[in-house]
Amino acid sequence: MTNALKKHRFSNRLAVLASSVLILASCSEKPAEEAAESKSAVSYAGPQISASAAPDVAFTYDYAFALPNSSVAPLQEQHASACEKLGPTRCRITGMRYDLVRGGDITGSLNVSLDRNIARTFGRDGVAAAGKLGGKLTSANIDGQDLSGQIAAAKTSRSSATDQISDLEKQLARTDLGDRERTELRDQLELLRAVRDESRNSQTVSEVQIALTPMTLRYSGSGAMALSDNPLTAAGAAFVASATSVLSIVLFGLAYGLPWICLALAFIALWRTSIARKFRAFISPEKSED
Repeated sequence: MTNALKKHRFSNRLAVLASSVLILASCSEKPAEEAAESKSAVSYAGPQISASAAPDVAFTYDYAFALPNSSVAPLQEQHASACEKLGPTRCRITGMRYDLVRGGDITGSLNVSLDRNIARTFGRDGVAAAGKLGGKLTSANIDGQDLSGQIAAAKTSRSSATDQISDLEKQLARTDLGDRERTELRDQLELLRAVRDESRNSQTVSEVQIALTPMTLRYSGSGAMALSDNPLTAAGAAFVASATSVLSIVLFGLAYGLPWICLALAFIALWRTSIARKFRAFISPEKSED
């Protein structure tokens, strides 16, 4: 009896230990699954470049989305609202387009100018918003222009011009200069000041170009995506589109050719009338007698 009791207790402990191991294993799998989903979401967001990795590079972002027609306007509005919430110092809307094209599909675009430090996050959030509305990121392009050389050249030119201006101003302060020499020095001084100002403006333009990042968000709607890319729906939409194209060609052909066909039939009917026969007999009596 004692052995049976011991066996029963041992089996209970073993069951508790096994269940604990299974619980721990399931808990360890969840973070792995979440990490995999997070990794998938990052790859779906397209290429990403950190602004800190390229301090003197001016970037231009371009995203293209494919989504149902009914989601084009809501997604465009979400992206525009996200830009407006950031404020004009961090994001400005520079252009917007919305078109209803032939076949009932909708296309559009949104152009914004972003602070370079938040452009990466704005693009990633924009892709996530598209996914929630049944859309897909079809292309992501990030172009960069390295302006470090232009900035360095502008700084060098301005520094050199500043030093030369200082020397000329010291020479102009002399009292033993003649009128001709003084005039020449003043002309050189004006020229160097123009070079210095131009270098300063060039540096400022480059720095502004780096600080503000243009981003274009392009939307391409399609009625075939309304049922989550069902292949049967897509095939049916393709059949309808093809049939519509053929019917359009036939109708346009009739529209252009029908007047000429009616004119030819009217001419044939007129040619067979008695008046036409008398006219032919009058013109060529020999043929009419035969």
